[in-house]
Amino acid sequence: MHKLFEKIYLSFVEQEEGKEPDQIFLDENQALEQLLHFLKGGEVEVVFETNPRLTIVESQICGLWAAFQSGKLKWLEVGNLPKRLIEFQSHLPSISLLSLKELSNLPQDGLMNAPYLLVEMSRLAKVYDFTKASKVIPLSLLPLSLADQQLLNETLGYGKVTIQIKGYGHCLIKNSGYKNLWWVEDFNVEGKSIFKAIEIVSIPSLVMAAKEDMQRGLSKVRKLKESFMDQNSINEVMEKKHE
Repeated sequence: MHKLFEKIYLSFVEQEEGKEPDQIFLDENQALEQLLHFLKGGEVEVVFETNPRLTIVESQICGLWAAFQSGKLKWLEVGNLPKRLIEFQSHLPSISLLSLKELSNLPQDGLMNAPYLLVEMSRLAKVYDFTKASKVIPLSLLPLSLADQQLLNETLGYGKVTIQIKGYGHCLIKNSGYKNLWWVEDFNVEGKSIFKAIEIVSIPSLVMAAKEDMQRGLSKVRKLKESFMDQNSINEVMEKKHE
């Protein structure tokens, strides 16, 4: 475990220095049961509905992510986001710029605001400055008919990524069929939906480990590495006494 936490610690140091750490692949000879203890308790879970199914979870150490395929722990990585999520989103197509004239060719029965929203969403997804805060379209606060909701669902679609963020209640985030467009839904502690929105951003900030979180993660890993080093020293002394 000490060697593994040494690798994790070095990955945090590289991240702190602005470098991109390599993924830490695991083998069956490592003490995975002991390691799994440190991976429980994180707030973020990212599921890719691919073949095989991939689940990446945030560990109790902020900034340390664990990837599971077919239920087996495959690798660890350090960063404010999982690399696979960034790569996956980068390969999605961009939405085309939509116009009211184009959308007027669709059946209009029951439509109210969806065409106007789609025009604005497609524009923002193309030109928005993503170095700034994300743009949120609060669907639950807008007058939308069933026809509006159906048109939004059919036009934006759903991708293969589902993100759950636990906390006081929880947040469910799904990618659309296009980059920079996300479905977001908040639930209260009783599991009741209380807010729905479209978020226009490369990746929602709720998923990311903040700089302060990364620094706390580095500090925690440093202490764990030192504790495993001390334990190894004690074990070596005990072994020599029994020789």
